[in-house]
Amino acid sequence: MDPISRFLWHKVAAQVEVTVRPEAMSFRCKDKTESLKTVIYIAPATRRVMGVGDPVPADESCVGIDLFRPAVMPKGADKVDCLTAFLSHAFRTVAVSGRPLILPRVVFKGADSLDFILCGYQETILKRAAMEAGASECEFVS
Repeated sequence: MDPISRFLWHKVAAQVEVTVRPEAMSFRCKDKTESLKTVIYIAPATRRVMGVGDPVPADESCVGIDLFRPAVMPKGADKVDCLTAFLSHAFRTVAVSGRPLILPRVVFKGADSLDFILCGYQETILKRAAMEAGASECEFVS
């Protein structure tokens, strides 16, 4: 991307700041903030997402998957795919509503908090999931 296009894109694209902790992630874009527990609920048979962060109603047949703790995964489910769905939900909630055609830039803070779980691969895993969830670019800061 040429410098002028990059400058204009940075002025127009939303920036989502993600504060990472193993038990929850906080998403901030301008004046909107959302904090979600790092749990996703899926229907085991279809792998359809039934809920993100908060528990789903008791009558729903679903399995809660803690993204950063050991868990038995339903057949065919993958934690990176679950993380992608989690981030996609969060991006839609805080950033995309105003400008759906412009993909947000994502800045991750505190990714090192996942080091003991992801053994140094946290930036690679978070970037892959964020890009698949709709981020245009990712940055990591301390």
